[in-house]
Amino acid sequence: MEDGLSNNSVQCILQDKSGIIWIGTNGGLNRYDGSSLHQYSILSQPALTNSVITALQQDEKGLIWIGTEHGLNILDPVTNTIRQFVHEDSLRNSLPQGPVRAIQRTKKGNIWVLSDRWLAEFTTADHFTQAVLDTALLETDMVLAGITEYNDHEVWVSYLDHATSLAKITGAGGQRQIGAPILHIPDYSKIYTDDKKVTWGISGYGINRYNEQSHGFTPWIKNVSVINGPNLHLHTCYCPDADGNIWQGNDRGGLVKYSLQRRQVTDYSWLLAEVNATLVYCIYKDNNNTVWAGTDNGIIRISDRDAVFASIPFVLQGKELKDIRSRRIMADRNNNLYAATENYGLLKKTYNAQGKDTTVAL
Repeated sequence: MEDGLSNNSVQCILQDKSGIIWIGTNGGLNRYDGSSLHQYSILSQPALTNSVITALQQDEKGLIWIGTEHGLNILDPVTNTIRQFVHEDSLRNSLPQGPVRAIQRTKKGNIWVLSDRWLAEFTTADHFTQAVLDTALLETDMVLAGITEYNDHEVWVSYLDHATSLAKITGAGGQRQIGAPILHIPDYSKIYTDDKKVTWGISGYGINRYNEQSHGFTPWIKNVSVINGPNLHLHTCYCPDADGNIWQGNDRGGLVKYSLQRRQVTDYSWLLAEVNATLVYCIYKDNNNTVWAGTDNGIIRISDRDAVFASIPFVLQGKELKDIRSRRIMADRNNNLYAATENYGLLKKTYNAQGKDTTVAL
């Protein structure tokens, strides 16, 4: 077992069904069982196709899917074996060339692997087909960011710097085909479907509600406090709270709460200003329905029902860490809090019975 993470820049984090935590960094994958770490990289045995980890997912059989800047890896944690998928010019049916950007489980249990310009669907860990995407979905400078199932016949296709589109999908059980866009969403929104199966488009400019009958979006809430600017590469993140409100942050110093029922927006950018943060990397809801915001200067705990907002300090050897760039936040089944950072690795905060906390840097 190795001491410490393989790299201090953490890109993704996953807790599997058995409680093991998998930490993807710019220098390899790390398996953490609560007391020790084990590293996987291009030099380990078994080896990865690349050490820059971009995405993590667990399938229904417990296999760990690992996306990298060069290829896909499927790790069996029971046998500690890795199946590699990389592009090879000499092999007609090899994985297409390009970094893996996202790994998603479909409603039917298949796995979608997404790159900048292609989508592959795995029906098993041994077999995949490359989806055929309409040329209108892959015009010049269009970089795929996510594909979200709307129903059995339609998907939302989102991009890094272009408007999200609704398109038909066919070929269930065989090679998938995604047709030309039939609708473009305003404001470069992200798609969210609530518990009542209502679909919303969420952006820094506000929220729009999708109307199935008219196949269009209705303006629902306008964010008047948004800082205008070009949409190119605009980073946004969101998370619903226990009351059905949507918390949304971005890289322009914005943090707002959208009340879908009251059709109101509340500006909380002052919270970022108080901790000298300029952007929100992520928003996360834990098992106790507490909402957390990861920023470029630490973590903010949000408990809106009690009007409690607090910056959470991480103290190591008597010194409070500064300028924590927290890209991901996660709470495990024991309510330990993890901050996946760009500069301090993975920070773990534990609490004793008296409520006193301890910070550990992995």
